[in-house]
Amino acid sequence: MSERDVEPYRDDESLPENPGEVPCGARLLQRFPRPSWISRIAAYRAAIFVMTYVVYVVYHLSRRPLGVVKTAWAPTNCSKYEGLIRRPNSSGFNALERHDDNWCAWEPFDQNSKQLFSWLDFAFRLSYALGMLVAGQFAERVNLRMFLSFGMVMAGLFIILNGMSYFWNIHVYSYFLLAQLLAGTFQGTGWPAVVPLVGNWFGRRRIGIIFGIWNSHTSVGNILGAIISAVWVDGEWGYSFIVPGLITVAGGIFVYLFLIVRPEDVGLPHPDHKLDQAESAAALLKTSPKNAATLAVIVPDQPSRDESQRPSTAGMISITSEGTETLPEKKPISILRALQIPGVWEFSLCLFFSKAVYYTFFFWLPVYIKETTDVVNHIAADLSAVFDAGGTYTELKRTLWAGCAAELSAEYWRELSRTRPVEVQPSAASCSFSPCRVCTAWSSTSATVSRSS
Repeated sequence: MSERDVEPYRDDESLPENPGEVPCGARLLQRFPRPSWISRIAAYRAAIFVMTYVVYVVYHLSRRPLGVVKTAWAPTNCSKYEGLIRRPNSSGFNALERHDDNWCAWEPFDQNSKQLFSWLDFAFRLSYALGMLVAGQFAERVNLRMFLSFGMVMAGLFIILNGMSYFWNIHVYSYFLLAQLLAGTFQGTGWPAVVPLVGNWFGRRRIGIIFGIWNSHTSVGNILGAIISAVWVDGEWGYSFIVPGLITVAGGIFVYLFLIVRPEDVGLPHPDHKLDQAESAAALLKTSPKNAATLAVIVPDQPSRDESQRPSTAGMISITSEGTETLPEKKPISILRALQIPGVWEFSLCLFFSKAVYYTFFFWLPVYIKETTDVVNHIAADLSAVFDAGGTYTELKRTLWAGCAAELSAEYWRELSRTRPVEVQPSAASCSFSPCRVCTAWSSTSATVSRSS
């Protein structure tokens, strides 16, 4: 059975909407006229692409301050602070009264700073990895708009708590450790939510090249995060955390007001409806060849609008008495099932090695530049952004290669999906990323401690 035989409607045809799932901000924008040269589905896809791109730019932007502010917490040269009035330390004495070389450091990072920084990094990455596994299971079972909005707001608040330590004059290491643990946990809500959102709107056919372009948000967010944090790192460094945190909270509110989770909510078909029908029909024929006569019905021009015809059995196509068909509903999969998806283990292994290098630069490049040159803190942060600028170029170049490779292997993956369907699901995305984050965090921590001891 070909896709033409099972296609009941066009990609841009209006279907019944679900107004309850359309946020108020999106309903307001729907009142504005749409240019005639752009189709309805293209307009929504462009909006979702930009929105999810900006969302993950904000996520990465808010992770950057920790690597930047390390140079302010434990400066290598206190001579430039001579004559400045510093805040009192935890003992109540003015910092200028101290006569050791680390008098300008922020307690508790005035002693064994590298070890303390390493454990902060480890706490963030560990909580991020574990939080992503848990978030992946929740994201499949709750409203993605509410889930993503809540995650961004909470992540932003805990980033802000790091910065408030400057104004509240906090010098307790457990405060910084707890703030990183909680921030990392809610940072893990980003990836399992935005990946299915992109999959919902672009489908499996376009996922390769779309994700290639879209994934450049990582480098863009890191660049913006370094530049924003650098503005205050030489002075009131608390703002280096507070401003990115406020941007993240604002992003969560924006998501709540404008994000549309599925095309079906605005009366548009899912982009994979053709593939889903063809695969379901092939599975039904394979299970029972006598169903060929049932599937050979003539599909009318318009599908039935009766919601009672929605099937309750996932993975099978539903043929109603009127000869219309409805799409199968996808059910969440477990972590064990996600680990059985082809490529997850191999992808995780590749990420283990690449992320080990990446996160070393991410958390320590400003410190390395500061210790090996005479530049001030904000220049070290700006120079570290050049590393991510190279990542943006590489990401776009990889996209072109991935697009060509996807076209060459399209037939292979279509055949594979007929027998072992591969869905863009939060649990699969979180499983492929989480193990490498735990291991790379531990390896970076161990390496830093060993160098310092």
